[in-house]
Amino acid sequence: MIGYKIVYKYKDKLYSYNNMIYSDEYLEKVLKRGDSVEYKLNEVTFPLEGCGPLSVFTNLKAVKIFTENDDDERYFIYRCEYEPADTRLIWCLETRFKSSIEFHMPGTDGISNIDYTTAKWVKLLELIE
Repeated sequence: MIGYKIVYKYKDKLYSYNNMIYSDEYLEKVLKRGDSVEYKLNEVTFPLEGCGPLSVFTNLKAVKIFTENDDDERYFIYRCEYEPADTRLIWCLETRFKSSIEFHMPGTDGISNIDYTTAKWVKLLELIE
């Protein structure tokens, strides 16, 4: 299936987007703990062992709504290919437990639960913005 993935660029590498990553220093701590997935263009990416599935937006409109107030220039949107997962539970960096994907998107006006989903794997295809 085709969807959209938000990633964080740091030292020329692409990592999972997380709204809790508010600085490069914090991302360094996350990376040292081994808590962030690295993505590469045109390569299939799987969740970290014991984590996942990955989260994906199903349409570009929802991604733009989700990111409209985020002016951080380190975040990028990619069109991606993905295989749907059979659960809507995702790994939560903050709690270090799995929780419903809906928990991570509460109250975002203009985005419904059909606008994002979970994936067994993700392959970044092209940079959108």
